[in-house]
Amino acid sequence: MKTLIVLAIVSLVSCMALEGEELHAKWHQYKLKHGKVYEMDEEDEMRKNLWHDNFNMVEEHNKKYEAGQVTYSMAQNHFSDLSKEEREQYLNGMMPRDSLESSAHLEQLPANKEPAPDSWDWRKVGGLGEVKDQGGCSSCSIFAGLAAVEFQYWNFTNGTLLSLSEQQIMDCSGQFACGRGGWPKQICQYLMKSTIQTRQQYPYYFRDTKCNHTNQNMGIKIPVIGYNEMWTANETHMKELVYTK
Repeated sequence: MKTLIVLAIVSLVSCMALEGEELHAKWHQYKLKHGKVYEMDEEDEMRKNLWHDNFNMVEEHNKKYEAGQVTYSMAQNHFSDLSKEEREQYLNGMMPRDSLESSAHLEQLPANKEPAPDSWDWRKVGGLGEVKDQGGCSSCSIFAGLAAVEFQYWNFTNGTLLSLSEQQIMDCSGQFACGRGGWPKQICQYLMKSTIQTRQQYPYYFRDTKCNHTNQNMGIKIPVIGYNEMWTANETHMKELVYTK
């Protein structure tokens, strides 16, 4: 009986060690994939525990997805080793609405020739570029604003889709910084007086850099002549706005 108990304990420990080795290997793969490097062993262990919690959460959720209990699947990404507070710091950078001056309303926009359908997906039509990553900068308004400009340029030129430089806006407009957000209208104001380079010409570095747009012959002149803003919108207004080219 004692022999059986000892063997059972050894077997249990062996299984637990195997699970630990597997998790360690997955953690190592995660760090390699996302370029994660930690200076201290203590931080590595702390990040590993955060990642492990998120790993288990994703696994449990995807079991529900496979069982048809939820409608979407989940996956690990470069935020998986961050705490909830850190993720909020990365992703929640919106300034108070009070800091925005009075803006235009949807009623001033040109009416569509036909009412918006119940369902519409611009990804299937065109005009939308790849999904981009702002990193740890408060530059969400730059990404959103340039995506709108790129779409309008695609529509204006009947199919030329550009990927414009967010870094140039952050470095050269005088309105933005990595640690300070802004508003999309400021992008339009900048483009009214300046050319802009593509993302390939002026890459995004996830930090402030010195302005490298020193000549108006560099880049493209986007024909921005105005802009509209809307805050107070119900669902019907939003649907019409999204459908408006």
